[in-house]
Amino acid sequence: MTIESSITLKQLLDTTTDCLHELSNLGVQVDAWDIIVIYLIGSKLDVETRKQWELQVSQSCDELPSFKTFRDFLEKRFRALEFLEPQSSKSSSSTKALHVVSKISCPLCSEEHLLCRCKRKHHTLLHKKFDPNTEADSSAPVTSANKEPPQNESKAEPHISTHFAKNVRSQVLLATAVVKARSRNGYSQVLRALLDQGSQASFITESAVQLLKLKKMAVKTTISGLGGGHSDLTSKYMVQVNIQSLIDPNFNFQIKAYVLSRVTSILPERKFTLVDWPELHSVELADPNFNKPSKIDILLGSEAYTKILKEGLIKDPRGKTMAQDTYLGWIVSGEVEDEWQSHHKLTISMHAKVETDQILKRFWELEAEPTNSESSILSPEEQACEDYFAATTRRDENGRYIVKLPFRSKMDK
Repeated sequence: MTIESSITLKQLLDTTTDCLHELSNLGVQVDAWDIIVIYLIGSKLDVETRKQWELQVSQSCDELPSFKTFRDFLEKRFRALEFLEPQSSKSSSSTKALHVVSKISCPLCSEEHLLCRCKRKHHTLLHKKFDPNTEADSSAPVTSANKEPPQNESKAEPHISTHFAKNVRSQVLLATAVVKARSRNGYSQVLRALLDQGSQASFITESAVQLLKLKKMAVKTTISGLGGGHSDLTSKYMVQVNIQSLIDPNFNFQIKAYVLSRVTSILPERKFTLVDWPELHSVELADPNFNKPSKIDILLGSEAYTKILKEGLIKDPRGKTMAQDTYLGWIVSGEVEDEWQSHHKLTISMHAKVETDQILKRFWELEAEPTNSESSILSPEEQACEDYFAATTRRDENGRYIVKLPFRSKMDK
């Protein structure tokens, strides 16, 4: 990092946290790596951030800082930068700008208007589509400089963006669980699963397949989602995965999962804390770190979802978040709130449909013989072969077909 950037700083922290989390799942003891990790990440920070970190460490006690302290510092740092970046962009927009006064002339009638406003006959593809509801006259010369337009006169195209004046914003939490998956050599690996009742199939990442050393079965599958249209997302392989609950070791099941390079983005989008919900602390959660961003290794679809459900449902006092009992533990989902600003919103709709019928149909259509053979045009040699085959082919008393081969010398005669 050469300059202060909230996005780059957040990506650096998320990548480091994910790597440490994956190493912990593999059984590597990373608790004693704090000083090494702090040194490596600190060497990648910009000058101002490193300065603020050194000031904070010098004010603390003589003990060596932990990675948790370093992570909390980075979180506060990029949150502060996110708050300041919109203000800096707003102040930079007040720079001087010189507008050139130009006279617009129609190339067809030489009058002072655009070609799209010309009433004479012309090819409409020569310009963009004219919107009659637009009242702004683009032919009027612009003579203002270093002036900000009044709020009631500024008109711009609507852009999809989220800028919040409040300190509290919400995000939708999807249900996740930590499960054991049996590898090909008999060992078990811990994976983080996303539970999706709206998916007709289950999916697994390529990295998880390589970790478990599972045997791939070749398939050709198209995956579609919202809108019902065909998608460019395809899966070439399928694997069988044995899933075991961490809460109840006696509960296990097998699923068929399609292999994708990536199932979804890191979930949840941001770290948050649930308050005023004491019932949640008395149950055994399927994902103890459900409130911390981490990657998804496997998606369990509707078929697996129905196998793990149990009776039991509790809601928070606000009625926006719920916890549901399953054989994998209690899963948490719903709307949650956090207390920091964000300027980008990611909407995830985990709805997937596997379409194999269309692919098979296309395959057989390509391999099938032409149905309208009568209208096909044959060369004289091809027509002679067809006639020779129809005249000489017969079936003997044993049911075998006797076919004579056509030769060019016979056809020439």
